[in-house]
Amino acid sequence: MFRGKGLRSVMELERTITVKKLWKGKYVSLRDNWIRFGQQKGGLYIRYNGQSMFLLPDELKCGTYSGTFKSKMGKGSYKLYDFVFTPNLDTRQGNLL
Repeated sequence: MFRGKGLRSVMELERTITVKKLWKGKYVSLRDNWIRFGQQKGGLYIRYNGQSMFLLPDELKCGTYSGTFKSKMGKGSYKLYDFVFTPNLDTRQGNLL
C-alpha cells in the first residue's frame, strides 16, 4: 500500500508517463494506447527530466500524427502523436523576489 500518500498522488502515479528524450528538443511523442488510456482516466501526466506537464482529455485529441511504427517487442504496431512539452509551473512556492 502507499503509505503517506493521498489518493490524489496514487491517481497521478497511475496516469504518469515518463519520457527519456524529446524530439527536436521540444516535442514529446505519445503512443496511441497511452492517449486512449489518458482520455478514459481524465488526462495524463507527462514527466521529463524532473519536470512535468498535464494533458487534459481534450488536449490529448490535438496531437500531431507522427507515423505508424512496428513494435520491437511484439508483432503489433502503434501510432505516435507529438505534443509540445510545456512544463507546468509549481505555484505552491509563490513568487520569488
